[in-house]
This record gives sequence, C-alpha cells and structure tokens, in this order.
Amino acid sequence: MFTISNASANITLGNNITVQGRTAATGGAGHIINLTLGTFNMAAGSSITEHTVNAATSAAVYVNGAAAIFNMNGGTITDNLRGGATPTTPADVYISHTTAANATNNAPTLNGNAQIGTLTLNATNATINTRINIGSAFNGNVQRLDLRGNNAAVATVIDWWNGRTVLEGNVAQRSRFTLGEFISSNNAVQTTAPRVINASGVLE
Repeated sequence: MFTISNASANITLGNNITVQGRTAATGGAGHIINLTLGTFNMAAGSSITEHTVNAATSAAVYVNGAAAIFNMNGGTITDNLRGGATPTTPADVYISHTTAANATNNAPTLNGNAQIGTLTLNATNATINTRINIGSAFNGNVQRLDLRGNNAAVATVIDWWNGRTVLEGNVAQRSRFTLGEFISSNNAVQTTAPRVINASGVLE
C-alpha cells in the first residue's frame, strides 16, 4: 500500500489513525508499509490491523533495507495474517537489515505503549541479525517474537541466533517480549524454548 524508499522520507502515522488492510476474503495483498529506505514512525493511538499478506516473508509492516528506520512510539500492530484463502499465520511486523552497521545503528525502537502481535526478526547470515531497541518509556508488549534466518536448516538458524543480541536499550523490560519460534528460510520451525533473553539482551 505504502512504499517508503527515500532517505529523506519521514512518515508518521498519527494519533487516532487506523489503517485497516485487505482480508483474505478480498484477495489479500502485499505489505501495508514497505520500508526500504527512510523513516516510518507510529504515534500513540495509531493502529495497523486486519490485513492479509501472501508471501512467506511478508508482514503488514515490512522493514528490509540497509537504512530503513522504524520508530514505534505507541500504537498497535495486531491481527494481521499471512497465507492463502484461509490464513492462520500471524504476520504483523517483519524486520531485516542487510549490513551489520545498519542492523545495529538502525535497530527499530519501541517506546510508550507500543503493542505488536507477532514480530519477526531476520538474520541475514551468521554475522548479521536485526535487534530491537527498547525505549526508556516502553510499557507495551510483543506477544510473540520469532527469530528467522536466511538458511534452509532450522538448526543453522538456531546457531546463528544463539549468543547474539536480540534486545538493547531498556532491557529491564525484556519480560514484555514473549519468545516464539525459530524459522528457517523454507519455513521449518522449532520452538525457542528453553532459550531465554538474558539481562544483557542476549539469547542464551
């Protein structure tokens, strides 16, 4: 629906604005927000909801670029799905960066009462993984945090993520994130249990 692909672009979804997408009954679609370059902000009271995407790595909000910056200062991204005529897989936010520097420097920031149903972080390879920056005033939640990797073997994906930083900033709020699954590039899955995110924000 909206593609943000200019370094000077700075788009904000403001208070009390709800973007309701297309459901499977109306054919599904691509992303509501496709952020490859520039900045996308969400304010308190905004919402992105009830959208269905088709591709396996899609989500309602899709952040995938060397300098794509996502700031969620409140608002909700929930009840978005992926699949065909009868979708069941949650697909709210998908984030991937293509360089190590940008994976660190442009980590998406969650602040205020930001709430996400399912958030997928992607590891591009064994040395590049996206992390989340938790703002000082964050009191929202991520109901499910999935960790994906660009490798067909889920065991390799697990190796990529183990011992890596997943959360930074106000890591004391890590209990507001619930770990979900490891996901390979061919969509093989394995539960993240018994792994946890430690007090330094590292998966162990």
